[in-house]
Amino acid sequence: MTFQTTTMIIAIIVLMICLIIIGYMLNKNKYNSQYPPVISECPDYWLDRSDGDGSNCINKQGLGRTNCAKTMDFSGTYWTGQDGLCNKNKWAKTCNLTWDGITNNLNACDTTTSS
Repeated sequence: MTFQTTTMIIAIIVLMICLIIIGYMLNKNKYNSQYPPVISECPDYWLDRSDGDGSNCINKQGLGRTNCAKTMDFSGTYWTGQDGLCNKNKWAKTCNLTWDGITNNLNACDTTTSS
């Protein structure tokens, strides 16, 4: 065997090992991460005029039902407490709004406790 052949075989083996390791890490991470990694303070396409606490969310585009408020304050204990995620979920679905991480969260109103 020549030097070039030996080098090519070693490079292919190292490449295969690296690809296996990367594939394993991606597969493992797929089930351990939450999506979305950050839930916004306001519903999708609403204007967030707060300081990061959801205290001033404005529906500038007139989305959802017309009988729902166009300005909301999500900084109160009703929205941030233990049941805050569920309350936001119910409110958004009632107003026919989407809120990534809230309305598509199947466990938002889960009453079971994990031990």
